[in-house]
Amino acid sequence: MAPPPTDIQSDWIGPAEGDWSDSGAWSNGVPAGPGTIAVLGGDGTYDVTIAAGESFSPDGVTLDDYSATLAVDGTLGGHRQR
Repeated sequence: MAPPPTDIQSDWIGPAEGDWSDSGAWSNGVPAGPGTIAVLGGDGTYDVTIAAGESFSPDGVTLDDYSATLAVDGTLGGHRQR
């Protein structure tokens, strides 16, 4: 029997302000659906935006830095939020 699949973690490596859908701003591509976890937690203050009309559903979202902000005008829905 195969082991259960593990979620792919993708860390924000983008600029201080950026759009969630920018694949170059994530360490492992855009965490857009099941099997992915988004982690926002670098040094400094930064803002990541999900624009109106965009929709992402990673399995988890972690804000590891007290100064991180996530602006959601579109849709962010996940199976389990962290």
